[in-house]
Amino acid sequence: MDATRKLPHHHGHPAIHHDASAAELAMKLAEERAQMEEERLARRREWLLTLGRVLLAGLFIIAGAVKLASYADTRSGLEAAGLLTAGFVLPLAIALELVGGLLLAVGFKARKLAVGLIVYLVGVTALLHGDLRVELNRSFALYNLAIAGGLLLLVGAGPGRHSADSWLANRLARRYGY
Repeated sequence: MDATRKLPHHHGHPAIHHDASAAELAMKLAEERAQMEEERLARRREWLLTLGRVLLAGLFIIAGAVKLASYADTRSGLEAAGLLTAGFVLPLAIALELVGGLLLAVGFKARKLAVGLIVYLVGVTALLHGDLRVELNRSFALYNLAIAGGLLLLVGAGPGRHSADSWLANRLARRYGY
């Protein structure tokens, strides 16, 4: 073996090593460290996806619970805003926010649910907060826009490994071998 054989010292940095076995060992150790770091970051990403999904879900659960707890006042407010079908729409909104929030928290059908919640937010924003000349409406519109942004991130990234969707996919894969 040539004593001055070129071996990569670091990725993208060829260096001449006089001891090829030491260089190979150094490369192996560097690759192992890089693999461990990647695994650590992947675990962190999974927990951050879970935390983000649960926090988004909490917004819907709390909003639904507040509407339910102050049902009469919420209905009066909707009627005062010109929503004549408040008695019909309010129970649907409460159900959507509570059930949708709970399903989102556990990560069941999370991507489809997130798209549905975005559609709901767009409708609510247009119907109840469409007059952006009113400061309160602008605040609610921006709030809903920010939530929609978080939901879009969920659609793009998925619910994460700590979700019902992931658990079901793994169970089906084990059961049917795919």
